[in-house]
Amino acid sequence: MSSAVKTDTDGLCHVQRDASWGPEVRREILQGIADAEKGAAIANLVCWIIVALAASNLPNAEHYVAPLLLRIAAMIASRMSFSALRRRLATRQRLDSALNWMLLSLFFGGFAWGATMVPVVVEPFLNPGRMLVGGATIAGVSIIVSLLLPEPRFAGAYIAGFFLAYGLGLVWAPEQFAIKGAFGILGLFAIFLAYGAVTAIRHRKAAETLVENRRLGEELSEALAHAEFLAYRDPLTGLANRRAFFQHGELVDGSRARHVLAIDLDHFKRINDTFGHPVGDRVLIGVAQAMGLALRELESGDHCMARIGGEEFAIILDVADQKVVQMIAEMIRLEIALVSTQIAVEGLVTTASTGVSPWLPGERLDTVLSHADHALYRAKARGRDRIELAVRAG
Repeated sequence: MSSAVKTDTDGLCHVQRDASWGPEVRREILQGIADAEKGAAIANLVCWIIVALAASNLPNAEHYVAPLLLRIAAMIASRMSFSALRRRLATRQRLDSALNWMLLSLFFGGFAWGATMVPVVVEPFLNPGRMLVGGATIAGVSIIVSLLLPEPRFAGAYIAGFFLAYGLGLVWAPEQFAIKGAFGILGLFAIFLAYGAVTAIRHRKAAETLVENRRLGEELSEALAHAEFLAYRDPLTGLANRRAFFQHGELVDGSRARHVLAIDLDHFKRINDTFGHPVGDRVLIGVAQAMGLALRELESGDHCMARIGGEEFAIILDVADQKVVQMIAEMIRLEIALVSTQIAVEGLVTTASTGVSPWLPGERLDTVLSHADHALYRAKARGRDRIELAVRAG
């Protein structure tokens, strides 16, 4: 289902976003997060280095070894999960399994960052290095949370992992510090979430705008293609129209002989008046199909079938042999006579009169079609449902 265009009372057209945009918008959001992760990974690594250097100068440095190793493992898992997500997004595959792995790796990543805070809260030494460890950790967490917030499930998994590890640290921390640490981290996260929420809203709006522009571009392309089709095709039968017929005539190789057929349905006005225009339309479509069936008997060539008027058709046959052309014209006449049996309306008769003219090198198509028309009129005058050859001077 494509976007709808609604015209308000002010006469302006407004695009309505429909429900089918949801998956596309979400894919764009995920693509944005996956692309941003490439740059965030570097910042993440810088924060890890700062934490490692600061922790190495603390009295309890050995307590940071396991959390830092855990953080390295989490960064590797996160990079692999994001790479898998990017591949599936690029190839338009289903995302279910990739998203499940993402949630697991993000929970693990949040837990790893939270684990680096455990020695800080459990053994709160008055040491500048401790402040640097805590500050770098919070900075890293804020970067990641801001990145993930446009996809709430991602951010939720990461935050849950962080608070699980940090909460365990607070359980073991001195009572007075535990209360301060709990309120402090909650306040910081409130700030991160408030800032990230604004970013997430902008991200979603940007994704919606991108999807909307893409849909509008697709619809414009379809409209242009349809307009181009109508410019050169008859919308009812799908045959070339008069314009395309003569344009084709200008492009063909003029060094060899061809033939032109002018075909006109007999008593077509009577068909419309007696059976109605819907039946008349079915007759026209059937005639176009009948012409196509007859031309299938020909070898490949530069042929062209066109509806050049109401019940008037014309064919350029890339055939020089007049006997072959007469045979094809007769096949078309017989196929047209069968159209009425296919429509199966009682009393309906479908016949056509045909004029045939050779198209000699150097001649203009409009001149040749005029010769074929004269032969067609002669077929009408001689009783219809017949084929007449053009009488050419000289």
